[in-house]
Amino acid sequence: MKLQKEAEDYVFVNEDQEEALIEELVAEGMLSIAFLTAKEEVAEEQAFLSQQLLN
Repeated sequence: MKLQKEAEDYVFVNEDQEEALIEELVAEGMLSIAFLTAKEEVAEEQAFLSQQLLN
């Protein structure tokens, strides 16, 4: 019975850790998407300004 309780506690801890890891990865993913979007917008702005200088 004690072993079963330890196993249940282990599963519970792992589920919490798994959920925390998923949340962390989602947060990192969102930051990565935001960074790439910002980088793309900067590149577009630089291209626009370069074009303006050429004209």
